[in-house]
Amino acid sequence: MSRKPELTVVICANNRAQKLARALDLYKMQTLPYDRFEMVLVNDGSTDNTGDVMREALLTLPGTYVEHNRNRGLSAAKNSAIGAARGDYVVFVNDDTYPNLDYCERVLNFQLAHAGMKVVGLSCLPFTDELQSRLFYFSMYHHNLYTPFIGMEEGKDYPFDHFI
Repeated sequence: MSRKPELTVVICANNRAQKLARALDLYKMQTLPYDRFEMVLVNDGSTDNTGDVMREALLTLPGTYVEHNRNRGLSAAKNSAIGAARGDYVVFVNDDTYPNLDYCERVLNFQLAHAGMKVVGLSCLPFTDELQSRLFYFSMYHHNLYTPFIGMEEGKDYPFDHFI
C-alpha cells in the first residue's frame, strides 16, 4: 500500500483466535476501499493461534501485525498499535466486535464531516438484570458514576464527569 490510509482500525487481542477470526472476516468485506483504511492487529502474548489468525487476515487486508512476546496488557497493546498506525484517524475496536459492512466507511465519513472537532467516545449502557449483577456496572449506576448521554446538545460544554 503506497497511499497513506485515512483510517486505522486497531484490534488488540490475547488468546481470542476464534472470535477474532469472525471479526476480521467482516473487515475483509468492508465497503470502504482498502486503500483508504488499514488494520493494526496486536497479538498481546497469546498462547493460542491468535497470531496466525491475524497474520492470515493481513494477507488480504492492508495493515500491520504487532506481536508482544508476553502479555503486557491492553494499555501496552494499544500504545504499540498507536506507534504502528499510519491513518489520520484511529479507532479501537474489541476483538469480538462484529462490524457492519459499512462500519469503516461510516466512521471515516463522520470524522471527515466533523474535521477539526474533538471527538469523545460516548455510550449508553443498558442496565439489564445481568449487568446489575456485575460489580462495575452496579457501582456506576448506584453511585452516580453513570450519566446517560441522551439529550446532549451540540456546542454545549459538559463537565468531565459527564463522561465515563
